[in-house]
Amino acid sequence: MKRLHKFILFIIVVTAQSAMQSCQTESQQQTASQLFAEPVKQPSAELIKQQQFYSLLKQGMQQQTLDKNQKSLKCESLKQDYQQESSWQTAWLLVFFSDDEFSCINLHEKKKILHSLTDLKVLTEPLHWLNSNQSYLLSSISQLKKKNKNLKKQLNHANELVTEMNLKIEALKAIEDGINKKLNEPQQNAR
Repeated sequence: MKRLHKFILFIIVVTAQSAMQSCQTESQQQTASQLFAEPVKQPSAELIKQQQFYSLLKQGMQQQTLDKNQKSLKCESLKQDYQQESSWQTAWLLVFFSDDEFSCINLHEKKKILHSLTDLKVLTEPLHWLNSNQSYLLSSISQLKKKNKNLKKQLNHANELVTEMNLKIEALKAIEDGINKKLNEPQQNAR
C-alpha cells in the first residue's frame, strides 16, 4: 500500500510538473513587445489550483522524510492549524500524513475530514480522485480492522475451549490411571 501511495504521488507530481512546464514555455515564447503591449494577466484559476496541488504534494513528500519525533511535532502543528482555520490544505495534509509506522489522526477522523472535502469546488480533479481513493482505502482498512477484531475474539474463544478440553483430558487420564491402578492391585496381590 505504501508503494501504491508513492506511485500515485509520483504520477501526480510528474503530471503537475509537465503542466507547469508547458505554461512556462508558453510564457517564455512571448516576445518583449507582447509583454509590454498587453496588460499583465493574472494567473488563471486552473494554474493556481495546479500550483497549490503541487505544493501539497511537495509538503506531503517532505513529511515522509521526517523522523518519528519530527512527524509528531508536525502533526500537532497541523492539528492546531486545522482547529484554528480549518483550511482544506491543512485538512488534506492531516488525512494523508501517515505511513506504516506513523499516523497523525485515527481512521474515523480521517474519514470525517475526507467527507468534508468531497463537496469543495476549489479542489482539482486529481485531488478529488485521490480523496475518493483514500476514502475507499480507509473504508477497506476499517472493515479489515473489524474482521481482525472478530477473528481475534474467535481465536481467544477457541483457545479457551482448547484449554478447557486439555483440562478435561488430564482429568480423564487421572481417572483412567486410578482405575488401572485399582485393576492392577488385585492381580498383583494374587501373585
